[in-house]
Amino acid sequence: MRSIVINLPEDTERLASFRAAYPTNIFGNLEVWRAKSGADVEVPEWWERSANRYALTVNIREILEAVDEDVWIWEDDCIFDPIDFENKYEAFMSEVPEDADMVFLGALHFALPRQVAEHCIKIKAAWTSHAILYRKKCIKAFADYFREPNWGCKHFSDQRRAQGIASGKFTAYSPLPNLCGQAAGYSQLDFHNRGERWYNNFKYIDMDGKIQQLINGKHKHIKE
Repeated sequence: MRSIVINLPEDTERLASFRAAYPTNIFGNLEVWRAKSGADVEVPEWWERSANRYALTVNIREILEAVDEDVWIWEDDCIFDPIDFENKYEAFMSEVPEDADMVFLGALHFALPRQVAEHCIKIKAAWTSHAILYRKKCIKAFADYFREPNWGCKHFSDQRRAQGIASGKFTAYSPLPNLCGQAAGYSQLDFHNRGERWYNNFKYIDMDGKIQQLINGKHKHIKE
């Protein structure tokens, strides 16, 4: 299994911050992918979003085309749960079903996920790409999926990935609650400063089929 962080060469502080928190004992040796920016890619005519968003798509696709095994792909603004991350991670991963194509450690859910185990939910549709494990069995298909033109959705990689999951083409899981968030800072994709984000406010369907609410990582039953 490989572990690769996407980093623009000029973002030395972000890389240093990520390295300082990165759990080497869990994920092993960290490789740095010299990221392309919008200035480094030729944006196709059908693309409707920024060149930087297309560059992110290219970076993810090229990593997947370069590996032949399970791979963690991180964005350099990824942050890890500071409280007992290792035990939480191990508990979650032990529950992830074998059919997983992708495993998110942080997901912004915009469709009701379904709980499949105490710490694990099956994603229906979700954004964010800061902490994802791509299984070997899906990497070629997913790279090809990113190569297709005219996506039929807003043109950025998160929505394309979510489209593939929602359609059933790919199967993905995430922890309950999320184990990785995104650090505060300036976004090269949105061109503004953003606060720290953990995406831990969402509804989900529990194992009894009831809708539950997660608020700041704490569970609250929704009365029927």
